[in-house]
Amino acid sequence: MKKIFFLFAILISFNNLLSESFYENLNLKRVSSNFNGSVNNNKAILVYGNGGVILRSIDGGKSWNQINLNDSLNIIKIVALNNIFYGISNRNYIIFSENNGIDWNYKSLGNNADLINIFEKNDYLYIILKNKIIKLNKELEIVKDYNYNLDTSYYSFDLIGDKIIYSQGQGKLGYINFDNNEAGIIELSKLGICKVCHIPKSIFSNKQDLLYFFLNDTLYQININSNQTKFVYEFPYLESSVFYALDNEVFQLYNITDKKRNLDSLYFVKIDNINEIPIHIKLPGNDRYVSNLSFTSLQFISGDTIIAVGKGKLIYMSYDGGKNWELKSLLNQFSYLFLINNQNAFILSPFAQFFHTHNGGDTWLTQKNYSEEFYKNSCFKYPDIMSTLRYLFNDIGLYIATLNTNSDNLIYSIKGGDSIGFKRIGVENWTPYSEIYPFITKCFDKIIIINHIKSKPSPLTLFINRLNTDFNVEKKTQLQEKVFYAVYNLNDTLIAIGKDFDALNPFSNRYNVYISSDTATSWDINFSFEVDKGVYHHHIYRSSQVKHLIFLNWSFTKIINYDTVYYTKVYMLDIHKKTFTELIQEDSDFQKVFYFNGRYNFFRFVYDEIKKDFYPKCQFVENIDIDPYIWRKYKNYRYSPPLLNITEDTHLSFTTLVSDTLFAFVAYDSLFNEEVLFFARPKLPSSVEENYKTETVKPIYITNPVPSPAHNFANMKIYWDYWLNIDNADFSAINLLGLQVSGKEDFQFTKINSYSGELIWRPKALSPGVYIITVRIGTNSCSQLIVVD
Repeated sequence: MKKIFFLFAILISFNNLLSESFYENLNLKRVSSNFNGSVNNNKAILVYGNGGVILRSIDGGKSWNQINLNDSLNIIKIVALNNIFYGISNRNYIIFSENNGIDWNYKSLGNNADLINIFEKNDYLYIILKNKIIKLNKELEIVKDYNYNLDTSYYSFDLIGDKIIYSQGQGKLGYINFDNNEAGIIELSKLGICKVCHIPKSIFSNKQDLLYFFLNDTLYQININSNQTKFVYEFPYLESSVFYALDNEVFQLYNITDKKRNLDSLYFVKIDNINEIPIHIKLPGNDRYVSNLSFTSLQFISGDTIIAVGKGKLIYMSYDGGKNWELKSLLNQFSYLFLINNQNAFILSPFAQFFHTHNGGDTWLTQKNYSEEFYKNSCFKYPDIMSTLRYLFNDIGLYIATLNTNSDNLIYSIKGGDSIGFKRIGVENWTPYSEIYPFITKCFDKIIIINHIKSKPSPLTLFINRLNTDFNVEKKTQLQEKVFYAVYNLNDTLIAIGKDFDALNPFSNRYNVYISSDTATSWDINFSFEVDKGVYHHHIYRSSQVKHLIFLNWSFTKIINYDTVYYTKVYMLDIHKKTFTELIQEDSDFQKVFYFNGRYNFFRFVYDEIKKDFYPKCQFVENIDIDPYIWRKYKNYRYSPPLLNITEDTHLSFTTLVSDTLFAFVAYDSLFNEEVLFFARPKLPSSVEENYKTETVKPIYITNPVPSPAHNFANMKIYWDYWLNIDNADFSAINLLGLQVSGKEDFQFTKINSYSGELIWRPKALSPGVYIITVRIGTNSCSQLIVVD
């Protein structure tokens, strides 16, 4: 018996060691990105940013498709040289595409390369590294390198004529002439610009002879041929400003945000060199409702075509020299997300800003119209307050507010989100009762709104409003002395969790499951259950539905030794079996249970006593019918568990799932220190066809072995995608006949961070020759040739 118990303990310990990442068995599409710049080769326009995201257009910016490279890449800059795109990233890689940005390859510049900028000139590439500039030909062979030194940690470079000019330090510009290898320093004080000069920043040029830089908020110009200097303009608006120099003119694009109205004004100006004043080019008004824009780059593509990009997947374009601007993409707000299918989704954000996508998340747009009600009505301004309902009905996004006698209380999307409609509906003015929210759901193509109102003679009246597809109230029902804590739809049968209100015993532990099969007209008790007799209960705090299972989180208190102790418990209600089961008793903040990829996933926030803060936690069970009590932990790597508190409405069924085939969620990215939106689908074959671009940069990469040829050892760097568990990696070496000559025991692996490490191969006695080293993680692998002398 002792042996059996000991073996059982070992199995439990081993099972805990097998914990995996939530993302391990998913195909992920990184949807969000902060764009760094754009490039054009007359055949395609590319916009690029962090997370390995590239947007590509071949019709002048009218339509875009997304290409996902390795999501650990921050693509800093891409240039076009003879129709080939070359770019640099933060992971020491040059990336390049020979077919107009469709497919990409990459080359490492070494383990310690720190890439800053890239320029093209006369069929050569110039890549800026820390303290070094390397010159490469089109085959990416190093032709020459140049050294430079800085007196500052600030980096700003531009290529003008045959010179690289950079911020060298306080009051100094450095330069290197690639034509004659001359290097030197320009002292700004000697040019009469300033006496005690600051560090010149944000260097840009017209690529010919005029160089521009900022000292604080003031822009100066230097003619590099004559060293003549000129004060250009002192800018009152620099935050989120981007600049471009064309011939002898400077252009500025910037926005001013009205925080009260959550509305941006966009300006495009040209600086008058003679009178030193801005000339406004952009006409008044915006084509769409935009706010909190943050630009990072401005480019003139050709003629009157201009493109500006920025954070939050921002793309703006003008086709008439800057008079009118068209928003091509914007996703700078994560909020309540409603996923319709693999192509269409809505995000309902504060201030009634509707984001929508109709191309699988590649680009996002907001509505074209704006109303003062968006900020005047607090229900639209703060959609997470208890008096606001958010919903998606027949692919129409809805905001329904508590009734305001002087304004509309319903706003809804029109034409897929391009515009917003307003309507006044005859729903009672509700006030949340005892922290019980109003509910909204769909049943037989009807909208059902349920809310509670204190009234006489009954202490509490439950109002049920049924709306048709035109949002007109077609039926009202009142239920006296009842309270509903959760309402769900199971195959057009409405299920409510609640109880009959008893004034003499308002804190009764007896609850009922109410069923309505006639679109919320009548309600019958299906069965009843009791929760912890003798416990002083508050209310059902949160709930979620997975098919016929409803998960309920009760917040309650107990009096223990005259002290009030707060608890939360999670229960499972099986509608088919009519059972009520306690799953978890833990002092945590339960959010949702959702079923995806064959698992029940339990998401909550847990309080960290040391950090004095909450952190997200996700566990799972594969067969909840057999063993609902054993919830296994997911192992976290680079990404946090899905942050359902951002995208999910607490009191609605899951809005970011499409069956078990598609899941949209936000997670925290520890590499880029930001929240990221993903579209995910299981790796297993699915009945739903998804036309996603898959990354062409392999999820595993090995650098060239050093030394080469190898003798006693070979050293390599290895990089992998976040979703791969490097602890499960297998290393081997084979000869050219395909026979394994070296196993994992001959490799030494050192993990550096969440996506890279060092691999050392120490082969035993091998004959001189060519071998193939392979790294394999699950179904993903990468190989590298190595010569042994």
